[in-house]
Amino acid sequence: MATAATAGRIMQTLARDGVGPSWLGKIHERTGGPRRAMWAVVGVAFLMNVVCSVTGWPDMGTGNGANDAYFLFAIAGSFCLMVTYLVVEVATLHFVGSSRFDHIHGGRGRVLGVVLPTLGAAVILVVLWFNVRDADSPASAAMLGVYWCAVGVLVGLLVGKTDRTVDGGLAEEIGEARVGESR
Repeated sequence: MATAATAGRIMQTLARDGVGPSWLGKIHERTGGPRRAMWAVVGVAFLMNVVCSVTGWPDMGTGNGANDAYFLFAIAGSFCLMVTYLVVEVATLHFVGSSRFDHIHGGRGRVLGVVLPTLGAAVILVVLWFNVRDADSPASAAMLGVYWCAVGVLVGLLVGKTDRTVDGGLAEEIGEARVGESR
C-alpha cells in the first residue's frame, strides 16, 4: 500500500504538471488524495501479478511463485532506485560545482560537496555494473531494471516540456524564480 500511495502521488503530481494523462492529475474531493493515480498503480500491480501467476514467470529458484515474483520486482526496483540515487549525486555535483548556483550556497563547502557525491556516484556505478555484469539472461531482474530506466529516459525525452513544466511549477510553488529569470 505504501508503494501505491507513493507512486500514486508522484504520478498525480506529474500528470497535474502536464507530464502524463490529465485524468491521473485529479485529487479526490473528500479525501484530498490522488485516488485515481493510486488505483492505477494498484491496477498495474494486480495485472503484473496475474501475468506472473498465469505464466509461471519469473522462476528465480525459490520454489514459490509468489516469492519469485516479489524478488524479481524488488531487485528491479532496487536497481531503479540506485539509478535515481546516481542522478541525485550527479545533480549535487552540478549544484555544488557550478558557479551558477553560488548565490544559493555561497561557494562554501565546495570541496566536500564535490568529493562526497563523486565517491557516492563511484560506489553506485560499481554496484550497478556488477548487477548488470552478473545478469544471467536478458529477462533477469537487473536487466528488467535497466529496461524500466530506459523507458523512463525515453518518456522524458519524448515529453519535451517536462523540464519547463515541472521546473516552472516547482519554482512557482516555492515562490522563486527559475535560474536565469528575475523575480
